[in-house]
Amino acid sequence: LLADPSRLPEPRRSALKRIFHAMTGNPDMVAGPQRFDTLLMQVAGGRIVSKGGAEGYQAMGIAPGALGPGAPAVGVTLKISDGDLSGRAVGTAALAVLLQLGVLGERERAALSRFDRRPLQNWRGMEVGEIRPCFSLAPVAL
Repeated sequence: LLADPSRLPEPRRSALKRIFHAMTGNPDMVAGPQRFDTLLMQVAGGRIVSKGGAEGYQAMGIAPGALGPGAPAVGVTLKISDGDLSGRAVGTAALAVLLQLGVLGERERAALSRFDRRPLQNWRGMEVGEIRPCFSLAPVAL
């Protein structure tokens, strides 16, 4: 609803539009510098609203037309099951979803490349693996 409140009655419709434009127009006020939400909204140019939450939740609203001409708005919610307290995985998973949906181009992907794969280190600081997406979205009939 946040990405496309057009079917809602006033004053809710206007309020949600105001929130969407406030968040996408001022992404640095949503999550802070160098955070996934901030960087995503900066590079997406008003097409995506994004907000992470506690316990590994991430919500994104993709504006109408962002997935192609005539495409409806799409809402995406993710949950990292272990709570993702350090924020190590949710940006990686969210970026993978957006890339698979085709909403981001190469310029946006490059700007968000720090979230593509992330090294996993043990308590001694030694790299012992990586956090990377390992899923493919399944097609859904709308």
